[in-house]
Amino acid sequence: MTGSRIIRLQMGHVHSWPMERIVEILKKGGIVAYPTETIYGLGTDALNETAIERLLRIKGRRSAKAVSILVKDTQMLHRVVSRIPAMAQAIMDRFWPGPVTMIFPASEAIPAILTAHTGTVGVRISPHPFVERLFDFFDSPLTSTSANISGETSLLEPEDIVRTFGGHVDMVIAMPEFMEGVSSTVVDVTGEKPRMVRAGAVDMTEIFPGGG
Repeated sequence: MTGSRIIRLQMGHVHSWPMERIVEILKKGGIVAYPTETIYGLGTDALNETAIERLLRIKGRRSAKAVSILVKDTQMLHRVVSRIPAMAQAIMDRFWPGPVTMIFPASEAIPAILTAHTGTVGVRISPHPFVERLFDFFDSPLTSTSANISGETSLLEPEDIVRTFGGHVDMVIAMPEFMEGVSSTVVDVTGEKPRMVRAGAVDMTEIFPGGG
């Protein structure tokens, strides 16, 4: 199997590079590895069940584990969640766009396989300039699971992504600017109070000043 093509972008290229090529891959159910403000993600159309199944296969990931997603803005957020609790709004106002993933009740538009049949979905808005530009062309939520084999360390070098996934990933976009190399913090906002699920780029005490 041939390896994935690596596209190396610099900040000045983001607005001139033809994003339509990536969008064409995504619309056909393909998978791209792309940069965020945290780590590289594996992206496919989060509303395409067949594409999600393919994504889970190449990661060796159990279907019992949900896949988080990115959205362009709060308008797209309303398409993928059934409600936004008041406590979630306060966290969104402070940390979005940014490296905090929040687990919401999922809308009916979200494939059950994406949520691992839990009825909830992890969402964030990324401030990375590549992601922002991509959403100018791609009007669907994007999966943001880390670029790794399930259970292994996240891959932070494009060459390692190619060696690991080969042609199973259709394109690798290399743009390390603004990437911190630390996964997002995950907070569950589906209950009566927000609950920390995973420590990450934003310290827990910033989100829960009183101890959570």
